[in-house]
Amino acid sequence: MLPDARLVTVDDAAHVPWIEGPEKVFGSIRTFLDGAWPEGAEKVESVA
Repeated sequence: MLPDARLVTVDDAAHVPWIEGPEKVFGSIRTFLDGAWPEGAEKVESVA
């Protein structure tokens, strides 16, 4: 379980979001690594 998990959706992307939306994917990763939640990150409810 990841109690503090967040989900970032890449619009108009399917199986390879890092190719179909690289700015969103890598920008979100960079923001996360810098210690913040990416813009538009949604809290995900854990299912156990």
